[in-house]
Amino acid sequence: MDKDDLFNSTAQLISKMHDFEIKFSSPGGDGEITALQYDLMQILYFSGKKNLSGLSRCLNINLPNSSREVKKLTALGFIEKKISLEDKRKTELTLSDKGILKIESSLEVMKEQFFSQSSDWSPERIKRCISSIATLEKELFF
Repeated sequence: MDKDDLFNSTAQLISKMHDFEIKFSSPGGDGEITALQYDLMQILYFSGKKNLSGLSRCLNINLPNSSREVKKLTALGFIEKKISLEDKRKTELTLSDKGILKIESSLEVMKEQFFSQSSDWSPERIKRCISSIATLEKELFF
């Protein structure tokens, strides 16, 4: 095994993770927000505060499109804009309490769907999965 094998295996895993996300994705389920808006909110939920350009890079969309979607989410009360404490010229985006609740309720639905796929979720299997994920994070994504 060499670096090419590691890279190909990692790329395949990432592709399967995208498939997993699509299969279990639940962008609110109520038509209140779009899938793109849900993705923006999910990035803020898991990554914490970001500026607009950072959020745009995460989803590989241009700045005007991400700005438009952030404005909509701000108007709906899901995202808050705050002046950066480190640099007063920058604006940081975070989820509001309403946004956190929206993502967490959606994740709860996804979790139910995920665990309904198999009844074999013994404590040992769960422990192995968590350990494997921790190893991958440490080794691949430093």
